[in-house]
Amino acid sequence: MLGKEKTENYLRTILKIQEACGSARGIDIVGELGVSKPTVSIAVHELEKEGYIECINNYNIILTRKGLELAKKIKGRYYFFLFLI
Repeated sequence: MLGKEKTENYLRTILKIQEACGSARGIDIVGELGVSKPTVSIAVHELEKEGYIECINNYNIILTRKGLELAKKIKGRYYFFLFLI
């Protein structure tokens, strides 16, 4: 289990990459979050197990319906608070 904050960070990042490129790759997430490849690998495995993402050909990562709904809520909250600052 990643914990709420980490889960939200990964889902927001994957959504951002997916909106720009169609799908995310582990290396894209590494670049965005500044974490190691093994850390991303563990997180991706956990998110997949929880039903938030799907890995296609062990390479491309896409959000499931469940993951997309949550990621959009997180993104909305993020921009709301960013706007308040």
